Amino acid sequence: MEDENWPATKIGSSPEAAGELRNKTKGIFKPEMPWRSQPCKFSSWSRLVRVRAWVQRSVNNCRRRIDERSSGSLSCQDVADTETEIINEAKQEAFPEEFKALAKHRITPSSSEPLSLNPVI
Repeated sequence: MEDENWPATKIGSSPEAAGELRNKTKGIFKPEMPWRSQPCKFSSWSRLVRVRAWVQRSVNNCRRRIDERSSGSLSCQDVADTETEIINEAKQEAFPEEFKALAKHRITPSSSEPLSLNPVI
């Protein structure tokens, strides 16, 4: 189509439209956010682990190309990885000062509760 056939009307912004700015959408999921479900709301440990493993697979599949996505049943490795993540998050929640000290390569305080359990890192 040639330029002379295009409409000549120009669209400008009116004062009313200036106040109608669209809100920016913010993402909800952040990888560093802890798991937000409450374990006490699940009927069993296996149900908690399996639900979280399915959610994690779904998130991972959204990030991958179609030909790289996982499908089918959960693997034993998926379940084991999820169990480890849940346990590690529970440890970090229960002993935050100790994890902060270890992250900074410092010695944990002698009054630390986990020290009485003789931990091995």
